[in-house]
Amino acid sequence: MLLVTGNEFVQGQDLVVSAFLPPGALIEKEQLWNVIIANPLSTPRHCQLSVTILNKSNGQKMMTALSGSIVVPTGARQMQIADVMPVVYNSLSNDIDLSSPGFLPVGLYQICYEVLEGKEMASGGNTCVDVQVDVLAPPQLIFPENKSAVKETQPLFSWVPPVPLSLVRNCTYEYKIVKVGGNQVPADAIRDNVPVYASSRLANTTLPYPAFATALEKQQLYAWQITAQSSTSNLKSDIWTFTIEDENDPTVLPDEGNTYTKLAKGYDKAGYSIVQQMLKFSFFNESADSVFQITIADVTSSAGIRQVKLNKDKQPQFLRGLNLVDMGLEEQGKFIKNHMYEFTLIDKIGQEWKMLFEYKGKNRKG
Repeated sequence: MLLVTGNEFVQGQDLVVSAFLPPGALIEKEQLWNVIIANPLSTPRHCQLSVTILNKSNGQKMMTALSGSIVVPTGARQMQIADVMPVVYNSLSNDIDLSSPGFLPVGLYQICYEVLEGKEMASGGNTCVDVQVDVLAPPQLIFPENKSAVKETQPLFSWVPPVPLSLVRNCTYEYKIVKVGGNQVPADAIRDNVPVYASSRLANTTLPYPAFATALEKQQLYAWQITAQSSTSNLKSDIWTFTIEDENDPTVLPDEGNTYTKLAKGYDKAGYSIVQQMLKFSFFNESADSVFQITIADVTSSAGIRQVKLNKDKQPQFLRGLNLVDMGLEEQGKFIKNHMYEFTLIDKIGQEWKMLFEYKGKNRKG
């Protein structure tokens, strides 16, 4: 467990409090009492420990708590929840759920400890620590799929909540969709462009594109994003792109977009992409090697995995560091529309980096 400790204020014979809290973890009430109290005197001291939690974004006091009676011997005493019982908690915010394991919602907090001595409850030492509480995953987009072409002019947008949702109290969602210009990347378009349509305070994780909104244009590249919101957080999803398919012009393929799928090393979960003509991936080359072995396997065929025969003269070379690679599949082997493929990059000692992609282009003979 990592130590998070603030500045102790030592005044003469004050007790010194140090707190041990896991940064970014799902803070439980019991974890608040993982502290060490040091006593510089030669006699034991009787005290209580007060805890106050402040929301650093707005200064709001979220909660207070007061321990039972504690005896601190000469030297130091390490405390846990059993050592400070009975504890009285006082919630001062609707965002605090004292019955929940993750009782603190997402946000940045200051947790202050104060030692109170004697019948007068005089301050005998204090310290404050900052703690960031984060979700394990922000909202995840589902449909329309990234870099896809959809037939519906009023598609149904869907996503999954942040995980765990219990840390985002009274969660609502903000939806935004924008046009992506010819020279723009989706992130710039989301940040800079006027939304084609936007909606906030959505309670559900689905949104049918409304009939009263600006009509979506065929063959126009769009970017969309979801933000999960609460009084303490704004959690943004990835940015996905899509186009509206033009059924009257089947030869026109939608823009591939500007998103590069990161290759996953070893047993890490492989990334996924939808590809029309251009396979786009990112790879961080830690070696000085410029040439790697590339394999692509069709993992959809009922006859088993089929290796695609590639054109070795058209395979990319790599530089040291980050590589953003555009690999044209029209220059490679045979690909079948709607089949799933596994792309593998192999170095000279056999290490592998992988991704999956679904081919949405024309059937290609090889």
